[in-house]
Amino acid sequence: MGVLTDGADWRCYRRGPAGELEEVTRHEVNPLQPEPAALCVWLEAILATQEAIKPTPREIDRRIGADSPGQALERATLRDHWEADLTSPEPRLKRRLWACLLTTAFGAYFTDDDAPFVEHTYLVLTAEGMADAAVGLVPGSIPPSALVTGRRFADVGIHGVADTDFFDWVLGAPGGEAFVATLARRLERFDWSAVEHDVLKHLYESVIDERQRHQLGEYYTPDRLADLMVWELVAHPQHHLVPDPVCGSGTFLFHAVRRYLAAADPTGVGNAKALAGVTGAVFGVDVHPVAVILARVTHLLAIGPSRLRRERGELTVPVYVGDSVQWQTYQRAQRDDRLILHTDDDRGLFTDELVFLASVLADPGRFDRLVRELADLAVRRE
Repeated sequence: MGVLTDGADWRCYRRGPAGELEEVTRHEVNPLQPEPAALCVWLEAILATQEAIKPTPREIDRRIGADSPGQALERATLRDHWEADLTSPEPRLKRRLWACLLTTAFGAYFTDDDAPFVEHTYLVLTAEGMADAAVGLVPGSIPPSALVTGRRFADVGIHGVADTDFFDWVLGAPGGEAFVATLARRLERFDWSAVEHDVLKHLYESVIDERQRHQLGEYYTPDRLADLMVWELVAHPQHHLVPDPVCGSGTFLFHAVRRYLAAADPTGVGNAKALAGVTGAVFGVDVHPVAVILARVTHLLAIGPSRLRRERGELTVPVYVGDSVQWQTYQRAQRDDRLILHTDDDRGLFTDELVFLASVLADPGRFDRLVRELADLAVRRE
């Protein structure tokens, strides 16, 4: 990309897939009321040179929000990757499965289109890059595939953050791995230890337009209200379970995790015990697969980089895809130590039963790792 200017009119261009120049974004300086700070923010969002930026909602909007030039470049590049990869059967299959799941969740209110699929991919990759930076992993030292599929998090004993899913199609696109690496480096310039809010909620509201969010019934709770409710209602965090059955991007989870850890510190419990306690006490469920990934990272950011980088045991982020309202009623049967789910629901996805040991289901983290291992085995053709 490049920037062309006459000193007052600033235009950012990129080279398109066919080699043509495409204007992505521009900034015009008002000669009567020049704002040098606004121009500096515009340039920094493109060049990504500043470090230790505090990730407030305002800075998120200015530097990686929908109106920032940096995101305009990234989304245009990601759109090119998607269009270049359409001939491959794998991304088409993942897009179809994504559409099937969201149609199940939202019915006729969901619009099956390429644009939201690319937007969701961008949101998920951004969230995983935030998690990478918060844990302290160095983007240049790991292959992008390890970040997107979650292998790198598993290597440091953190599970349930990222998985092989609909949105890793970008790894197979020409230039896709370089895109993921660049995005991760741009996110590393924020100081994720200074997070005070559910920043992913603000990013989601910036990327997904208001009309689409309202059509799907997505209304996010303000952080101040969530914080107040948690402090008023969770009087003894270490003795309460705090589930959010429709967690969205994790606003209530963020403040509940902070509430638990603030109460645990004065008791003198070690870091490992505090993290084991909070992941067992504060958990979330949502039917939207993108919201779940955002909430997982929000849960991780609430714990904070300093705790994640200290001595601790294995950690599983307890946020899951599920339908808490249960509009779909599935038949269940209990036989001995087995839970059997009849999954024939006329959609053609499943036509048989799923059978689980009840003893495995008793530990959500263990069950989550089991499903991940099954998924890994399923893609090993040999």
